[in-house]
Amino acid sequence: MERGQLQIHFRAHTPDNSFLGFVVEQHLNASDIRHMSDIKRQNQSLVYGKVDNFWKDKNTYLDIIHTYMEVHGTVHEKGTVHMPNYVKNHGILSGRDLQFLLRETKLTSQHPYAEVYIGKPHVWTVNINDPEEVEKAVKAILNQKNEPYLPYEFTCEGMLQRVNAFIEKQDFCHGQVMWPPLSALQVKLAESGKSCKQVCQENQLICEPSYFQHLNKDKDLAKFGIHCQSSDTANDIVVPSIDEKKKHCIFQGDLLLFSCAGSHPNQRRVCPCRDYMKGQVALCRDCL
Repeated sequence: MERGQLQIHFRAHTPDNSFLGFVVEQHLNASDIRHMSDIKRQNQSLVYGKVDNFWKDKNTYLDIIHTYMEVHGTVHEKGTVHMPNYVKNHGILSGRDLQFLLRETKLTSQHPYAEVYIGKPHVWTVNINDPEEVEKAVKAILNQKNEPYLPYEFTCEGMLQRVNAFIEKQDFCHGQVMWPPLSALQVKLAESGKSCKQVCQENQLICEPSYFQHLNKDKDLAKFGIHCQSSDTANDIVVPSIDEKKKHCIFQGDLLLFSCAGSHPNQRRVCPCRDYMKGQVALCRDCL
């Protein structure tokens, strides 16, 4: 039976631009790849957190994992005050060495992208402050067997597909951006305290910042059943939004501040969501 790896990464991203993204680097030659096929997975976990401070106050969580498997780390060797002494620290590894270490283990849980767009069985998201939930997840992970998985958008071919779409479709010479096509727009009204990124993801959609300009007037919102009795403008990342009790809408005064991130405790954000292609979230289903 193959055993598990836990990889943790504490960083979040928002899709507020059409950045081309990343391609997973190829650190291995043909001989390495043949050798990796013979490597047996070990009963071990790998915690991805190269700075010692990332490990602070995580002992309860890590102790549970250590109960079932070895814990490995890649922390910078200068100072490991917060890292438990049972962690086998490899220091900062080269790409090739990291690939071999990963090959000995499995299970990754990195960031919101992995949580939302990959999910189980390759990515498990747990509340690290709930020991029972952590232990349950670890046991389930140890009893599964999965092949390595690389989303299409992180391959060279996926990258070239985005490049081709952006070059052919994007047009920054006109007043209003018409790509992605407006046919993909789905307007969602977020609950108070939630960001557009959150509400779109909850509906299996993605927030599309280029659509904000089509929701920044009262007549625009009226098309989607959102009616303003009064309105104002503000230079803030949490608008356009509406105070439903007062039917008061606030629109964006600085077009450079449109953002999918950010929430307001008393106002509901008006969110421009769209669908996306499986394994290529930068593109909507009608974008090619």
